[in-house]
Amino acid sequence: MKITNKITMPVAASGDSRGVISVRMVESGPGSGFRTSTGMGLACSVAVDCWLVSDAGLDVRLENPAGLTGVWAEENTRASLFEAMQRKETFATSGPRIQLRFFGGWDYDKDENLAQRRQFWKIVPDWIKDRAWTRVAYAQGVPMGSDLKPMPKDKRAPSFAVWAVKDPTSGNLDRIQIVKGWTKSGQSFEKIFDVAWMDDCKPDLAGKIPPIRSTVDIANASYSNSIGAVELKSVWTDPEFDPSQDAFYYARVLEIPTPRWTTIQAKELAGGTANRGS
Repeated sequence: MKITNKITMPVAASGDSRGVISVRMVESGPGSGFRTSTGMGLACSVAVDCWLVSDAGLDVRLENPAGLTGVWAEENTRASLFEAMQRKETFATSGPRIQLRFFGGWDYDKDENLAQRRQFWKIVPDWIKDRAWTRVAYAQGVPMGSDLKPMPKDKRAPSFAVWAVKDPTSGNLDRIQIVKGWTKSGQSFEKIFDVAWMDDCKPDLAGKIPPIRSTVDIANASYSNSIGAVELKSVWTDPEFDPSQDAFYYARVLEIPTPRWTTIQAKELAGGTANRGS
């Protein structure tokens, strides 16, 4: 999402150069396009001396399955899907089927009081709690992949509505971040803002929340959803907005750590070497 109309690129992910859907379950391995010394397509199912290399000659133990692309379309038809991709209302994940919505505008924070705006974190106004909140979001702003409308004279900064829900078969959500990028004097900059997080996290005076916690049990290649949230939502206003600068914003959702595929297969293969890495 950009303030000025220079280049607006859609966000997408793919399995490989063929554009096929990636391996869904992370425990299945690093994806397609690799072989083993025994000629097997997946990691060896018995305790034998085997090694894995990709077609490019890379050690696939250092690789991960590719991502998935999400598209917000009115209906599941070819025409509707391509229209959504053309307007760039898309997002990408590293594999889990997390759902994400992201809107930008100038009036999303209109229900916030002055004290809330000074806090600038984790504001959840009543309108975004409504089941039909996206109707308000579309009416008062623009969705992901769009350019923000010109700034009204009575406004000082854009506000953003962001929502995410977890993959039912994966880890809970830890936080939502908004990454802001801008240029100044020919140099590019980026800054990360935490805007929504699980309830038991407390931000410090600078608005930073603690690092992501982990429930991963490496020895048993397991994890627990005893922490994290199923759903996160928030409205955030840029506290450092400068209308003279070109800027872009994108939302990033982080889930709690889960065992990496190498960890899962190491447990299943006698003598394997666990690699936390997720």
